[in-house]
Amino acid sequence: MAGVLVFCLCCPLVSALGQIAFSSNRHYADPYYDNEIYRMNEDGTNVVDLTNNALESEDSSPAWSVDGTKIAFVSTRSGGDRNIWVMNHDGSSQKRLTAEVANENRPSWSPDGAKIAFASSRLGGHYDIYVMNADGSGQTRITTTAADDNTASSPS
Repeated sequence: MAGVLVFCLCCPLVSALGQIAFSSNRHYADPYYDNEIYRMNEDGTNVVDLTNNALESEDSSPAWSVDGTKIAFVSTRSGGDRNIWVMNHDGSSQKRLTAEVANENRPSWSPDGAKIAFASSRLGGHYDIYVMNADGSGQTRITTTAADDNTASSPS
């Protein structure tokens, strides 16, 4: 289908490099805050805290790029609102991609790694689907309904 954008809602938790990305509050007592993004081998060894973020913020929803070099994720570290961030697979070069006073969730990479789809409540309080370039530029709203829309998934 020409012109159709296809994204995977459940971007692989296992990377092309055979590592799993996940969020956890394993180092903190408060289950509602202080989540970090971790990476580990498929057998559960070599657990590494990639975000090592400040207290009372949450990093969640990691999504590997198809080639396994980047991880998109959601973070509240920029003031309480959930925004989309990206980092290298080793946790370096963490960069905020969205800067809205809204909640933005469910980052999902395009199969070629050039774009990221996500859900945002930036207009009207309900969620619409947006697409942006992998560097955060070109953010475009692609659904406009009164209902909550979530990120599109790719057929198997």
